[in-house]
Amino acid sequence: MSESTEELRKAARAVAKDVKKLADKHLPEIRKSTKAIIDKDLPRMRASVRKEFPKAVDAVKEELPKAVEAFKKEMRNRKKR
Repeated sequence: MSESTEELRKAARAVAKDVKKLADKHLPEIRKSTKAIIDKDLPRMRASVRKEFPKAVDAVKEELPKAVEAFKKEMRNRKKR
């Protein structure tokens, strides 16, 4: 093996070691904040979605016939050409 290859391997090992140290240091805090988000924010979002979803469904039900009619009209106009 060449000397440069060995130097690259040493550098890669050093980087991997540094990354492991950083992960060991910061991973518990990341896990804690992730758990806080899951426990705190997701239930709020769920309630919001449950509240807003019926409104969205009603809006789609209202607009869908208009969109279908516009599509049919467009298709009729294309057939005439």
